[in-house]
Amino acid sequence: MTTYVLVHGAFTGGWYWARVRALLQAAGHPVFTPSLTGSGDRAHLLSRAVTLQTHIQDITELLNREDLHDVVLVGHSYGGMVITGVADREPHRLARLVYLDAAYPVSGQNAAGGFAEGTGDTLDAMSAAGPEDTSWLLPPLPLAAYGVTDPADVAWVGLQTIDHAGRGIVEGVHQSVYDTLGVPGGPATGQTRGVTGLVYKSIHGVTKVVGKALDVALAALIPLLEAAGATPDASAQRETVLAILNGVMGDHLVASGNPLATSMTIRHQGQALRWDVEPRPAHLQGAQGKVLLMIHGLCMNDLQWTAEHEGQAVNHGEAVAAALGYTPLYLRYNTGLHTSQNGHLLAAELERLAQNWPVPLQEISVLVHSMGGLLIRSALYYARQDGLTWPRHLKNIVFLGTPHHGSPLERAGNWVDTILGSTPFTEPFTRLGKLRSAGITDLRWGHVLDADWQGHDRFRRKPDSRVPLPLPEGVACYTVAATLASQRSPLADRLTGDGLVPLRSALGQHDDPAHSLVFARDSQWIAFNTGHMALLSRPEVTRQILKWLAPIADPVH
Repeated sequence: MTTYVLVHGAFTGGWYWARVRALLQAAGHPVFTPSLTGSGDRAHLLSRAVTLQTHIQDITELLNREDLHDVVLVGHSYGGMVITGVADREPHRLARLVYLDAAYPVSGQNAAGGFAEGTGDTLDAMSAAGPEDTSWLLPPLPLAAYGVTDPADVAWVGLQTIDHAGRGIVEGVHQSVYDTLGVPGGPATGQTRGVTGLVYKSIHGVTKVVGKALDVALAALIPLLEAAGATPDASAQRETVLAILNGVMGDHLVASGNPLATSMTIRHQGQALRWDVEPRPAHLQGAQGKVLLMIHGLCMNDLQWTAEHEGQAVNHGEAVAAALGYTPLYLRYNTGLHTSQNGHLLAAELERLAQNWPVPLQEISVLVHSMGGLLIRSALYYARQDGLTWPRHLKNIVFLGTPHHGSPLERAGNWVDTILGSTPFTEPFTRLGKLRSAGITDLRWGHVLDADWQGHDRFRRKPDSRVPLPLPEGVACYTVAATLASQRSPLADRLTGDGLVPLRSALGQHDDPAHSLVFARDSQWIAFNTGHMALLSRPEVTRQILKWLAPIADPVH
């Protein structure tokens, strides 16, 4: 038997050796993997007083207190500095020194000098970039710098580099995503139900811990989600996870350049229309001059237009397209961005469609759910402001459960919790205020324009200060509103609604006439005993849309 003492490098701890320790112990060798002062399980002891000499003393004390002899002393990375000092003090207890990709210093050389040329300058720059009171601390390097890229390894290593509060967030995100994708994710923790709640409660770096936990979680999710999708079902689940992530923190993903951020695309038959790559897409053969564009809501994607009712698939858009001769198209977009940001993007995207459509474009009609209604109003406004051509073709907009005047649930901070579910584990994070994407905070009052949010603190509670924007002229507008109640009442209209959107908000009604959206009486329809998401699956909704959009037959002479 050989006694091993394994000394870790910077930014880690004794935990780092867990897998190596298990292998050595299985072979019958005694193994010690101490954490140096200020690291790992001893991170609470970190202070300016901790130096290389402290770490040398850590290992020296271990050798003496355990009375170890004939030790193979292994140092990884910075640990090479430590074992060199230990060997100078306790040579009689050592059988061998092993430098594992480690600093191999000479007398008088510091840690930076033991690494590659220029490392010292890099470390000095990293230190100088920090706040004055913490400039003596060095932030950990990205895991990729160590060659740690496997999703399981990223998750495991990342969990050890944050404290307990952040660890729970990461564990919850990972476990929930694994469960959603149908990927084995280890034993359930009992804290990880509801990917939405866990991600939603841990965005925007409200605290240093939360921000760090989020970065770790996302680093692990990128390869996981990229690898998912081998089957249609798995692919759909992957897209669901991405839609949720973008809904609750899409603005953060864009700002940080994260590849998980969803780009806006118009899609047909599951494929994005990329006019710059394929000006005449093959899958558009047989396209009609009439286009029906479907726009989803918060935390959703284009695939979720297909719902189920009593065991039967329901897709309002596909049914309407087939009955009335439209080519059905779907928008996929990042619902975490400001509505007006998406409005500018959609205006440009529809202009590309209008310029490249393979047959003469006769009509564009739009079917929207929830947030999608705010988006099309924004896009149309900016398209007309910019003199684009596609609004000339826009004939109909059908709104399903659109919060034209916002939702009280966003004002209470629990829109996402309500729409997609949460977990008791997320409760401690409800006290952290700035936890909602720009798209979600736009739902407070139903923001549509840049002026509605620019120059304002979006987390500050304030009265409705939107710029009034009426329904567009020259476009037939219809609205379907839902209520969980069996009949109308003042309470049901203003508060209950469909569980997310008050009935009056969906109908465009407002106490201030300047904000009221005037839908014709026969252009309104109320679905009773129906929730917000159930609007996508009710066959009666399909029938009502067909009734509105079906061309009026010419009178018989």
